[in-house]
Amino acid sequence: MELRFDGKVVLVTGASSGIGRAIALAFGASGAKTAVNGFRHAEAAEETAQAIRAAGGTAIATPADVTDRAAVEAMIGRVNSELGPVDILVNNAGAGVRLCPLVEMTDEYWDHVIAVNLRSAFLCSRAVAPAMIARGSGAIVNVSSVVARHGGGPGEIAYTTAKGGLSSFTRGLARELAKYHIRANTVAPGPVDTPFHDGLRPRSALESMVQRVPLGRLGVAEDMVGAALFLASDAAAYITGQSIEVNGGFWFV
Repeated sequence: MELRFDGKVVLVTGASSGIGRAIALAFGASGAKTAVNGFRHAEAAEETAQAIRAAGGTAIATPADVTDRAAVEAMIGRVNSELGPVDILVNNAGAGVRLCPLVEMTDEYWDHVIAVNLRSAFLCSRAVAPAMIARGSGAIVNVSSVVARHGGGPGEIAYTTAKGGLSSFTRGLARELAKYHIRANTVAPGPVDTPFHDGLRPRSALESMVQRVPLGRLGVAEDMVGAALFLASDAAAYITGQSIEVNGGFWFV
């Protein structure tokens, strides 16, 4: 079954590369009017938007720091004026930053990781919710991680906490917004070969995870697309508060 989003307005945060870019491109190819958010890599976000337009779709780049309330509100205002109210929000912005043991962790590092991975989803969800409530429809898809289930590796406690919080935040959204026919779900990737890991761990460490993946390979960004589009679509109209684990069997729950 082909999933179509003709006329829908979709905002994907952290869409300048990796999973966010793949999801944004897929929505654009499926008829959605797509807002491509990026911050530190604004040029790459514009390239993603250009790729959607070159394929015949409608897209704008919306560079904004999604950890900043004023920046988020300005971004949503621009999306509203240029594309229309957001029907589907994909909270993908996130970063592991670096591996940092608890005893070496500063307050500033902790706050930054929580802000990028969790506060951003709160700010963006709060900003789009009023219009969704007024319409009586909407879908929010949060991109979490397998670490929310298993606790992550050494040095990942801040990232693990943020992603665990994001999963709980999703369930809270699902309960609170259900009466307005707004759904909230999570896609939780396992080991995925994207630029996210650059500078976070040696390439050899990422590749060694393959031995623990029953399907025998690392994931790629495009592996996350099907789950994200499904959860955002009418095909998932009776699904909310759930998580789809996309990890090749890396972690069974």
